[in-house]
Amino acid sequence: MPGQDDPAGRSRVPGSSCRTRRRQRRRFHHPIRRANTRVGMCWGRGGAGRRCERRCGRRASIWGMKRVRPSLSTECSRLREIEGLAGNVFRSIGMEWIADSDPMSVEVLEHYARCGRSWVAVDESDRPVGYVVVDVVDGNAHIEQVSVLPDYQGRGIGKELLEAVQAWAIETGCPALTLTTFIHVPWNRPLYEHLGFVVVPEDEMQPGLRAVRENESRIGLDPMSRVCMRRSTGIRVTVES
Repeated sequence: MPGQDDPAGRSRVPGSSCRTRRRQRRRFHHPIRRANTRVGMCWGRGGAGRRCERRCGRRASIWGMKRVRPSLSTECSRLREIEGLAGNVFRSIGMEWIADSDPMSVEVLEHYARCGRSWVAVDESDRPVGYVVVDVVDGNAHIEQVSVLPDYQGRGIGKELLEAVQAWAIETGCPALTLTTFIHVPWNRPLYEHLGFVVVPEDEMQPGLRAVRENESRIGLDPMSRVCMRRSTGIRVTVES
């Protein structure tokens, strides 16, 4: 799993007036176009990130141009390769059985692509370097799998993929993003907590999420090592009486 996204800080020239600072911001504004982002950072002098929603609505990245788009059914073999390579990091913490697990099948990945619930992060050559697939569970956007190539981990790509899911969830009226993950793996629960996810208590789990947990137990995952997490999209769902 990837780590943190780009640093953000607003530079200021001591003693300068607001009008001078506005001129300086215009002077050193370098918009970088990138698809599928709503709010971003543009980079000026000294690498200080400046928020630039009104001017370009794009984000410059510390690793070059970064783009997330819907996946194609022709890319499924590449996504299986990404998942397999990404899983190797579990060997470093003695979880070889996770690393040796088979990736999703081409048929399953094609289904996600056809349903419009699969996104990829691509490099400058439009070649996928990470992906995420989503189910709808209890009316929420449930993150079934997210994987990033080892060479691209720690650069905020996972966060970008989750932002794509968030945008889709808002568009389709899902009140939350949900997922299940390992409790003690550093790039699992702690990372998701940093990205705004909270643990779903057992007594607040809805039937669909409980079914996901039960299925994980059937395939051999220890339920005591797993946790369900949730992040609100800000959409309120009203129930008619």
